Amino acid sequence: MAHRIALKVMLVCALVLAAIAMLAASPAHYPHTPTICPGPSSPGDGTPVIRPRNDCTPSFTEQDARSYLAANLQLALANAPNDIAVVGHPQIISIRFVSMRDLSRAPYAPVWLVPSDRIVCYVVLDGTFFALHLPPHHPLLHFPRPVFIVFDAHSGNLLGNGFGDPRGP
Repeated sequence: MAHRIALKVMLVCALVLAAIAMLAASPAHYPHTPTICPGPSSPGDGTPVIRPRNDCTPSFTEQDARSYLAANLQLALANAPNDIAVVGHPQIISIRFVSMRDLSRAPYAPVWLVPSDRIVCYVVLDGTFFALHLPPHHPLLHFPRPVFIVFDAHSGNLLGNGFGDPRGP
């Protein structure tokens, strides 16, 4: 009996250590972006989608982004030039408020003509997505992969989207 208890304790400890090792080996987290009030105004680029709560940066919350995407995901994805469609119900993997400078340091980072000091709300979703401009029988038509959506953290404007996740696989 004592042997079984010791074995269970060792198994639980091994699982906890494995989980800690996985978290430590995961890609680096983006630095926390402080709230700035009043925030720097953003140029009028992008499409207005999330209504700012105040004049700060960020001017909306992570929950505001979740609520917008719950009601308007297909609209946020069908944004030129990528025009992405979704099959089923994707999951939000992460929502980060980060500067374009910090975001651009990651591999596969989106490259836009926005200032590096611009604070954005960067959302990664996991699900089955496809580009609307592919031929009907293209092998990547329904391929499970992550996509990202970027909002201006001050204005709430939708800046763009794309395939992949700069944080890695």
